[in-house]
Amino acid sequence: LYRNLGKEASYSYHQSILFNLGTDISQVEGSSTDQFRIVPTNAYPTTQAEILETWAQLYNTIYNANDFIERMTEKVKAYETDSDKNLGKVMIAEARAIRAMCYFDLVRLWENIPLVTATSESYKQPDEFTQVEPARIYEYIESDLKNAATVLPYAKQDSCRIDNSYRFSKGA
Repeated sequence: LYRNLGKEASYSYHQSILFNLGTDISQVEGSSTDQFRIVPTNAYPTTQAEILETWAQLYNTIYNANDFIERMTEKVKAYETDSDKNLGKVMIAEARAIRAMCYFDLVRLWENIPLVTATSESYKQPDEFTQVEPARIYEYIESDLKNAATVLPYAKQDSCRIDNSYRFSKGA
C-alpha cells in the first residue's frame, strides 16, 4: 500500500499539481488554456492523462487496501500469539488510514465519487457504480480514521513493528 502512494500518478507527482488547483499557487502566465496551462486552469477534458491516472491510482490503492484488510482480518483470527495478532491489527489500521487518505483526496478533488468498501464491489462494470454524496464519504473516512486511531500506537510507543519510519501512527 505504501508503495502505491509513491507512484507518479499519486503523491509522487500528479497530486502535487492537483492539490493546488483553484489556488494562487496554480496560477500560470498567459491567458490561454493550452499545453501546460490545461490542468492549472481546470480546462482539461475528461480524457486528460494526469487526471485519469490519478483517479485510477487512488482507486487502485483503495482496492489494495480493501484486499489487504479482508485477507489480514482472516489471518489475524488464525494467529496464535498475542504479538502476532497485535501486529496484524496494527497493519489493518494502517491500511484503513491509507484508504481514508485516498478517499479524502478523491472527495476533495471530485466531490461525488463511488464508495467501494470491499474487493467484491470492484468487479462491477463502470456504469454500475453510483456516486455518493460527500457527507457519506466523510463519514466513511471518519470511521476508518477513528478505528486507526484506537489501534495504532504513537510512533515513540511503537513496540510491535521493527521499524515504523514513514508509517502511520496514532499521531498521524
